[in-house]
Amino acid sequence: MSKQQFYRLTLVLAIPLLIFSFWLGQQDFVFNKGQFVQCDVSENSCMFVQVPLSEIDQINNNNLLLKYGNTSPDKFLGLINFDFPISVFSPHLSEDREVNISSLVSSRTLEGSLCTIHQGLSYNCRKNPVAFTSNYGRIEFINPNDATRFNNVIENGKSHFKDYFLIQTAIGFGFFLAFLTSYLIISWLIHFIIYGMKKGSIEK
Repeated sequence: MSKQQFYRLTLVLAIPLLIFSFWLGQQDFVFNKGQFVQCDVSENSCMFVQVPLSEIDQINNNNLLLKYGNTSPDKFLGLINFDFPISVFSPHLSEDREVNISSLVSSRTLEGSLCTIHQGLSYNCRKNPVAFTSNYGRIEFINPNDATRFNNVIENGKSHFKDYFLIQTAIGFGFFLAFLTSYLIISWLIHFIIYGMKKGSIEK
């Protein structure tokens, strides 16, 4: 094999190897991509945990957490101790009107019904809190100051999420260098086994 042939072979192998390495660096079994942030609303404190994506699915099914927003599948912002007094409104199932269900549904009820609060204070639940209304609606804070405190908690929680792009890129590049080094070492070993220390295998 000539040097030009060896270089061409290396180039042909390097391109798919580079793609595979960067794909590998993005995988959850190599680097946990799950990001779980839990915020205590009453104390305005949040904690961050990096977890496998499978744990994000488990957390998503935890009926003790009130979820905020439809974040990406690798992120979860959960709320606990959401004790602010609120008014809850939901469409009636059989009548074309909105019903105030505050006497039946509290913030704690929403926590136990697998509910998600969205920007603008709309909500939807996987378990219907009240039988005669829809599983979605909206909430209003009775105390305007509580709305400000709630928004501060949400912003605090969002600030804990991280961007893993550079880390995953570095991991992918590390895999590429490791694979490329292994390829060069194996090529040299094959050359050494066949030709010894002579230069006969890769000609000019």
